[in-house]
Amino acid sequence: MLENEEKFYGEEELCGQRYFTAVYPDFAISDACVDCHNDHKDSPRTDIELGDVIGGGVIRIPMD
Repeated sequence: MLENEEKFYGEEELCGQRYFTAVYPDFAISDACVDCHNDHKDSPRTDIELGDVIGGGVIRIPMD
């Protein structure tokens, strides 16, 4: 597993609008995830293994 598996919660401002933001890690949960990410021509990594963090999901909720 990669080191940065932490969830992030906080506030941010984008284009003058305040948001509550949550970011969750996305894990390689199957061989299909591993194969696709390792074989993709634009992938920054080719050594991904099951359970590694391979991306993230972001949720933003306007606060104003």
